[in-house]
Amino acid sequence: MKELFFTGGTLFMSALTIMLLIIIGTGAYMLLLKPQDKVDEKLSLIKIFGLIALTIGILGQVIGLHQAFSYLGEVGSVEPKVMYGGIKVSMIPTMYGMVVYVVSLITYSVCKWFNSIKA
Repeated sequence: MKELFFTGGTLFMSALTIMLLIIIGTGAYMLLLKPQDKVDEKLSLIKIFGLIALTIGILGQVIGLHQAFSYLGEVGSVEPKVMYGGIKVSMIPTMYGMVVYVVSLITYSVCKWFNSIKA
């Protein structure tokens, strides 16, 4: 897991991890609120952070592909194995961003369900 974090690029992976922590923390905070505290309005923050994480992951992939194709343009020709490896590495932030987005949707659903029970 640690290897994937560093392979995917520490900048994007760190940003995604921070977003994941914000989502989990916000979800935990929402579970403590009373139903009359306008929880529905505050719950949308969880989905927004999830979408931002997904966007950051896609941006990481686009930048990674740009770097791979720039290298290909400088060198001329490379073995397909090297190119496939570059594409594989560029997908790591996108996959992590998708995982964070799914966690945000699950957190949102659980918080919404829990607050409907409390009401």
